[in-house]
Amino acid sequence: MDIEKYWEKAIKHTEVERARISYLNINTSTILPYIILSESMVDNSDTVIRKGKIEVTKPVIYLPDHTPILEGFEFEDNPLSDTVKKYKEELIKAEDVYTGLIIGPDDCWQFSLLIYVAGLVMKSAPQDIKKFLEELRKKFRQE
Repeated sequence: MDIEKYWEKAIKHTEVERARISYLNINTSTILPYIILSESMVDNSDTVIRKGKIEVTKPVIYLPDHTPILEGFEFEDNPLSDTVKKYKEELIKAEDVYTGLIIGPDDCWQFSLLIYVAGLVMKSAPQDIKKFLEELRKKFRQE
């Protein structure tokens, strides 16, 4: 499958089950913890779980250097819907408002992660523009 087909597949099948609540930082980096859940391509009764952090800086996105942690290959049945429920409950119980919970296809999870980050950038953009304009006004008043 070529890159465009992976991208289209990710757009069609990515769901952000739970997003970070706060906006991105405009003056410093923002660390975005994430959990991506996918049906296993080997056995669709299993779930692939990827946990990590992505750093959003001004204006670059860096993916983590380390290899993702792959879990969910237990011998018991572990359907995606049960795993989504489990992680959603854990995040709520921990009052974790920073970690995103994303569901996407296993073979293009990186695109699902980019879609999540792009959504956060779009959410933050109006506030970021407002802050930027305020900073410019302050700067010109001082001169």
